[in-house]
Amino acid sequence: MKEICSADSSTFKHVRFVLTDMDETLTYKGRLAAETYMALERLQNAGVNMIPVTVAPAGWSDQMAWMWPVDGVIGENGGVFFRRQNDGHGIESFFCHATEKYPDVAGRLMQIGEQIKREIPAAHFADDQPFRMTSIAFVKPPEAHQCSLIR
Repeated sequence: MKEICSADSSTFKHVRFVLTDMDETLTYKGRLAAETYMALERLQNAGVNMIPVTVAPAGWSDQMAWMWPVDGVIGENGGVFFRRQNDGHGIESFFCHATEKYPDVAGRLMQIGEQIKREIPAAHFADDQPFRMTSIAFVKPPEAHQCSLIR
């Protein structure tokens, strides 16, 4: 198998979309290599719509959609889709629920999170990113027996 970055642009003339995992597929140890970025740019220049799919929170997904050579990002395990507008100067957001229901969904997620914290005292909300829109995240417990409680 050849590396995708070594392929000629004409190889992709019939490919319209590529959806790919981001976490440790496009990235390695959490970082996007320059070669990967250039491959994304070449694919986009060849007319291929590039859409990474990630568990990453909305805040990170939004940033990727703005800054990376991609046409959109599906974030929060499918909860939100940030699509670059055709003129390249804006982002449209689409949610797994109606936009007007966002406050209800956010409230319900907080209720679920608080219930989990009551039932599992070792559970703590992740504080790595405050901009989550359709998901909640917890810090991985340091001890194995605590991990087994969460599973």
